[in-house]
Amino acid sequence: MAENELTAILLDINWGLMVISTIGYFIGGYLLYGSLYAAVGGSVQSEQEGQGHGDSRHHAPDVCLHRWQRGHGESRNGGT
Repeated sequence: MAENELTAILLDINWGLMVISTIGYFIGGYLLYGSLYAAVGGSVQSEQEGQGHGDSRHHAPDVCLHRWQRGHGESRNGGT
């Protein structure tokens, strides 16, 4: 009985729509990713700027650690 129900469920699925939707989903994803990549690439002036080198945000964890240590009475050199 369960095998007949499973067969009925599988035959009830609109497989054409399922395949077309899946292909459209992946093509749309690639186009969205490509457009975002192009937007970021077009907004930077140099390759170095695009990679984030020399940016103050690159050292954010170090700054946060220093602030945490300063708030707890410690310094980076081990003294108080």
